[in-house]
Amino acid sequence: MKKNLLNILFILGLIAFWGIRVYYWINTQETPFSDMANFDAVAHNILETGSFAWDNFWQSYTTPTLVALRAIQIYVSGESLLYWQIFQGVITFLALLWLAMEIQENTKEDIYSVALIWVVALSRSSVFWSYKLAREGLAEGLIYACATATLWAFRQPKFGTFFWTGVIYMITIFNRPNFIFLLPIFYILILLNYYWKSQDVSYKLYKQFFAFSLGFLLIWTPWVVRNYYLYNAFLPLATQGGNSFLWELGAVDVVDEDGSISQKTVKELQSEAARFANDYEYYVYTHEVAKNWLSAHWQEYPMLVAKRMYLTAANNNISLTQVSRTDILPGDWDEYLPDRSLIIVIIGLIGWIIFTIKKKEFIILPLIIVLSWFTAALFISYPRMLEPSIPLLIYGNILLAIIVIQYLLPFLKRDNTAKPAKGGVDRAAILAHETEESANQE
Repeated sequence: MKKNLLNILFILGLIAFWGIRVYYWINTQETPFSDMANFDAVAHNILETGSFAWDNFWQSYTTPTLVALRAIQIYVSGESLLYWQIFQGVITFLALLWLAMEIQENTKEDIYSVALIWVVALSRSSVFWSYKLAREGLAEGLIYACATATLWAFRQPKFGTFFWTGVIYMITIFNRPNFIFLLPIFYILILLNYYWKSQDVSYKLYKQFFAFSLGFLLIWTPWVVRNYYLYNAFLPLATQGGNSFLWELGAVDVVDEDGSISQKTVKELQSEAARFANDYEYYVYTHEVAKNWLSAHWQEYPMLVAKRMYLTAANNNISLTQVSRTDILPGDWDEYLPDRSLIIVIIGLIGWIIFTIKKKEFIILPLIIVLSWFTAALFISYPRMLEPSIPLLIYGNILLAIIVIQYLLPFLKRDNTAKPAKGGVDRAAILAHETEESANQE
């Protein structure tokens, strides 16, 4: 009976996932603007000229995952944003299903996968970003895919599983470059896996290293070669890194063309970018500006990063939108969509830590949450940088509740067994009394 009920809840959760999103897409109107409009323009440029350039100057301002997928979607199904929403929704849905199945495979308990499906189906941030042509919506599905590929690779340690994990990781990094931390983390996890299983370093270890490296290099190398052809220099990701670091710092010290030092904002630097031969030279210049600022302010930088992490955890105000984030469903139904708050984030992290202590193979999930949050805060404090992880943080609260209930259940059962039914007979007490009398008679 319990198994059938969980199966029904699982299916209803999948229906809710699509039902809520389709309702939101149909009843929301927003034309892509700002970064979203630029992503759309680059996708069209890919189809028309094969170029990832924003314009004649900005040849490599953005990494390729989002714009390439949008170009593929336009080529297959057409211009409509609804087709993108369906395409992005399918990616998130399949990655979520894969993660739910892998969780069930590793825990042997259906309750964990059912809870995950419902959390993501109802998560306000997940529904909100599912509408937009932005990195955040795509990042959510890619986080699920990265986590699941990791679980899969360590559960079935074969050349193919490690290879495809490398492919998925690099696609994710090309969507959100701050996820570059995934590469060293996975190598560390390979070593930890050997330590946890008390295995000696062997040929299998090197084979896993090689397979994973081959996977991400297969995706990374064409982009690096393309950039080298353009600039005759090594550019691993994109040319916007310096801008991102300087974005919230206000006016910073810069060296002008005549050698003098003045203070300029990043927008002023961008307006003067044409004085450079290309965007790579501008990228090198802004990196130097950022490095000089960091050298002068290294003592206050840790507190700035901590403040940004707090702001992204506690703040739900999204700047990259022209529609409300709080009116997803009609009337009172909207209140049933769980959302971020500082307490949700804190309890969610506690839930993941405790769950990982119990089941260490899931360590990749809290690592992705915390490190993507931290690496984003190294640059900016936009709340949307944490949005792709919000469903998993809410799920961490559910994990903690399940762990507490499972811990208390044996005590509750023991108490109920010891207590006689109301108006009934305490059979345990009678049995003890009879045993005592029999001993006395002997």
